[in-house]
Amino acid sequence: MSKNSLIRNVFIISFAIALIFPLVNIYVFFPSLTNLFVLNAEDEALRVGNHLSGMFLKTSDELNRDSFSRNHTLNKYHELLRDFQLMKLKIFDPSGEVLFSTNPEDIGSINKNDYFHNTVAKGRPYSKVVKKDTQSLEGQTVTV
Repeated sequence: MSKNSLIRNVFIISFAIALIFPLVNIYVFFPSLTNLFVLNAEDEALRVGNHLSGMFLKTSDELNRDSFSRNHTLNKYHELLRDFQLMKLKIFDPSGEVLFSTNPEDIGSINKNDYFHNTVAKGRPYSKVVKKDTQSLEGQTVTV
């Protein structure tokens, strides 16, 4: 094998690797990383939900408006938001009615979104990765 053909083959192999590496990142690594972030968010939400259910379901197995007695002050909920680094806390009944929200204007409204009735109301987690400066499922613009 001549020196020119060796250099040419090394160049071709290097060029092929330079093309393949970004494609593998885009189509294999990034989707796997995104999936890992979603699974982590779902696991964390489940842990927070289990903690909160222990607070609210002390006397019954079902949440209703009476579950949020005056003993639970809004300060306590704001402490939860801070401790768990949550943006907002909303608690729904299975029909989609907001039983509690850290935004009092939301209480009593009905969640009519498909994702809620097809997934969340059936007890399954729903996660969605949103890009910076786009709307969240709550209609808020995400800044990070």
